[in-house]
Amino acid sequence: QLKVLSQKEMKELLLRARSALEAGNLDRARKLLEAVENRGSLWQGLYGSLCMASGDHAEAVEHLLKGDPLDCLPLLEECYRAQGDYEKAYLCACRRREYEK
Repeated sequence: QLKVLSQKEMKELLLRARSALEAGNLDRARKLLEAVENRGSLWQGLYGSLCMASGDHAEAVEHLLKGDPLDCLPLLEECYRAQGDYEKAYLCACRRREYEK
């Protein structure tokens, strides 16, 4: 039987996933993120970061575009650079500077 998680439990999973990602434990981060049902902007950003760390820049972009711009624009810039799309990387850098003002 599938257990419905509370908001508090989902936030805890996201925090644990972020910690696992920062520690380089990609498998654990993926399992924790896959357990989260509410896939809002925070989840999208974390999953995009996971995809980046796994080397899948194309999938990372898909998720990072749905994440919080303040958190995701630097990562998007990095993904676009890795893909050789310097125009989009530059646009991300410009947008990031606008948000930082």
